[in-house]
Amino acid sequence: MNDILAALDTSVGASLAIARDTAIVFSGSLPVTGRNSDAQLMPWVLKTLAGVDLTLSDVSRWIVGTGPGSFSGLRAGIAVVRGICAGSGARYRGMPTSAALAVTASADLGDGARIAVLHDGRRGQFILSAYGASSGDVVPVADPVVVPATELCASLREWDRLVTAQLDRVDALLTESAREKLVVAERIDASAFFRIADRGWPQTNAERDAGCEPVYVRPAVFVEPSPVRQVRSPA
Repeated sequence: MNDILAALDTSVGASLAIARDTAIVFSGSLPVTGRNSDAQLMPWVLKTLAGVDLTLSDVSRWIVGTGPGSFSGLRAGIAVVRGICAGSGARYRGMPTSAALAVTASADLGDGARIAVLHDGRRGQFILSAYGASSGDVVPVADPVVVPATELCASLREWDRLVTAQLDRVDALLTESAREKLVVAERIDASAFFRIADRGWPQTNAERDAGCEPVYVRPAVFVEPSPVRQVRSPA
């Protein structure tokens, strides 16, 4: 019986990959973003599976990206995967989107090389996730941190490679030397999760759910509240 593994990431747009045993049979992205993308997510997943002669019940394992990324996007993707697995009985796990990007950027790096993954944090901030190359794998070497845009270049000097899927947000802030280290991902490649997929699958529902918590780095609500207005009572 074939082992069908699927990976879904909704941190920046939506990306899906499907593997039959060790062969990748699909890797692509949803061509629509914005407010309507959530409503199109499940139909797209179903259509994509049908395109490779599979149904939801054929998938034995799911990986879902946990960010950093869009708060609402991450929640939508996690809800879709957990809902699918509740119905099909498939196993599932969360994995940081930053790990998939680090894998994308790790080619030809020797052991000990340091990879900085950059996500746009909005409001003049970036989220930096730190990874190290190790025996063809990538491993986190520190917790993700928020870096002000004004400090970004100074914080990147120690890194051997940089990677981002949001060049339009980062490019103007980089020095020429930083650009020489930069790998630009046109999209999140969900198939990159497959290279690190077998790293300790959770065994219980509690472990699975804990692993699917989004990587927020800071509180989900970070917009400054509007000032309180004094309203006069009618005379």
